[in-house]
Amino acid sequence: MTELAERNAARGRLGRGPLLFLLSLYAAHIALIVAYGHARPQRMRIAGIDPVAYYSYFHSLWFDHDLSFQNQFDLLGGGFMPDNKTPKGLAANHSSIGPALALAPFWIAADGIARLGGWPADGASAPYHMAGFIGLAVYGLAALLLMGLFCARQFGSWPGAWAAATAWGAGPLLYYSFPITVMPHAIGTALAALFLLACMPSQASAKRAGLIAGLAMGLAMLGRWQNLLFAAYPAALSIERLLSSQGRKEALRREAGYWLLFALGAILAFSPQMIAWQLLFGTFLTRPQGEGYLLFSRPEIVKMLFSTHNGLFAWTPAMAVGAAGLLFVRRPLRAAAAGLGAALLLQTYLNSICLDWHGAWGFSIRRFTESAPIFAFGFGALAVRFAWRNWRRILAAAASLAILWNELFVFQYTMHLVSWDQPLTAHEMLGDKLHLRTSWARKWLIDSAVLNFKEGDIESAFQILQDAYIIDPKHDDIAIAFGQMHYALGDYNAAALNFITALELRPGQGRVERYLEQTYEAARLSAIGQKPPPLQ
Repeated sequence: MTELAERNAARGRLGRGPLLFLLSLYAAHIALIVAYGHARPQRMRIAGIDPVAYYSYFHSLWFDHDLSFQNQFDLLGGGFMPDNKTPKGLAANHSSIGPALALAPFWIAADGIARLGGWPADGASAPYHMAGFIGLAVYGLAALLLMGLFCARQFGSWPGAWAAATAWGAGPLLYYSFPITVMPHAIGTALAALFLLACMPSQASAKRAGLIAGLAMGLAMLGRWQNLLFAAYPAALSIERLLSSQGRKEALRREAGYWLLFALGAILAFSPQMIAWQLLFGTFLTRPQGEGYLLFSRPEIVKMLFSTHNGLFAWTPAMAVGAAGLLFVRRPLRAAAAGLGAALLLQTYLNSICLDWHGAWGFSIRRFTESAPIFAFGFGALAVRFAWRNWRRILAAAASLAILWNELFVFQYTMHLVSWDQPLTAHEMLGDKLHLRTSWARKWLIDSAVLNFKEGDIESAFQILQDAYIIDPKHDDIAIAFGQMHYALGDYNAAALNFITALELRPGQGRVERYLEQTYEAARLSAIGQKPPPLQ
């Protein structure tokens, strides 16, 4: 057994105290989700392009026994283009099959509950939707515990638990443990953490270790294809073994056996996706999003990290500390840190060249969620390097504040108190978190005003909107609602002024810019006696 393996074995598993700490922290988060009403059945819906695409794999296989998704897209919606076909003439599905396989036990149980409980057993009734969320919560917990175990074996039980808690609670994974719809990043994170555990030095023979790590790699890739980049971690460990070996030829032979079995295991575990692609696209390997999705010469790294449009370090600044922690690793773990650092750099580049580098309506940069184990490793390195009593207190206090801040952000996002698809204002990023009750009241007043307006109570609608402005004025959604109401009433000058106000509060909103153009055109049409079209 190597020195590194001996140290890992000595550190052992998470102790009872750290385990209870992680379980309690996760339970507290779920309790908050339940307390503010996000876990109500009517809110737990599989909706949107990506969630429907993931679920359609299960629905089509379970109910239709094929991979023809058009009826799933028609049943569940999601905004799919009817002319988006594969070379085989089938409805294209750009998502991976892994999340559907991972959540299949929950959806199969939901199918039984639906049949016994009187719900329509069509895959679209409430039990199926709720099962997806319950499954994600289970995988979110699994990700937290697996990260804790991975870090405990590197840094010790309590430092490992603290590191995992910080990476989970202060990063995107907190939100994706129970998101607003079924986005499977918690699954990908749990599988990535499992892979890192499978790659740690052990007493197994090189070939057996390679096969186990390869199978875990394939599973991680099923969860999210870009998890392949985590292979930089075992590659760094392999290089370390070669450099420290006495017999170079024997070491090369051993490592060759490791990587041969690694590749075979990865292909075997990843084969369900390859078979699905063959059936859909006529090839075992493809890029389902199309040729224009990855822009290799246009990395948007600075925006992706620092923009208020979901920027990783802007939304979840603790992740910058976790990344920096990789530089503070002590000598025995430097190869591991180098491998994880390389994986993080590769993830950073790949995420930055995506056409939608911001991840659209994601919480923080959602494609970094699976990198949580890397940030946890960095936090663990900091916990060990600054282990003096006062520093421990400072780190614990800072982590607690970061988790609390992120919980407030998750509340803002989940309750739609901030924009889901636009850069946030400074007030939304900072000020709103200090008066969330007021922000919630503003949102409720706007919704009430819109409802009153639709029901014909115009005077009450405007008065309610005015009340929303009085209590929380620095928000463009109030101005947009005023503008929409004035437009509907034919007061185009007032509508234009409100849309201009909205653009001053949040510049660059394509939707509001379009509203303003339509308003100017409506004023012109009205002046020549023509009826303007509704606002779109």
